[in-house]
Amino acid sequence: MPMDFTYKMIEPIFNLSYCLISKKWFSKLQFKSLKLKKSLFALYYEDTCKITKDNLIAFMKSNSNYEVKNTLSHTKAKTLVLVGSKERPIMKKSATKIVHLIPNSELEALQGYYHGDISINHADDYVERVKRLVR
Repeated sequence: MPMDFTYKMIEPIFNLSYCLISKKWFSKLQFKSLKLKKSLFALYYEDTCKITKDNLIAFMKSNSNYEVKNTLSHTKAKTLVLVGSKERPIMKKSATKIVHLIPNSELEALQGYYHGDISINHADDYVERVKRLVR
């Protein structure tokens, strides 16, 4: 689901705040908001320090402006859409839209999970779900 307001705010916000990315205290705040395992902080910090402002803006704009194509309804792939119960409402709405577009797809709401939580913080569980899906 496109996020129009977010899209419009990305460039001005990152133009003002990009210099903070390399500050460890700021990076720790950002990291905490992402709900990632603490053991991943060093990698997170190293990677974020390498992202250029232009690339970060382009990535964030693309992400906030993405709209799923109706041709997704032509897929014949076995599809499992995962959404965390603690995700923002727009993510839940997006997951529902995807499931309605893809024939015979399945939506699973993961209780207590945040966005990206299963694939990053619970990778073994994620891999097991993928294996079950492709069997």
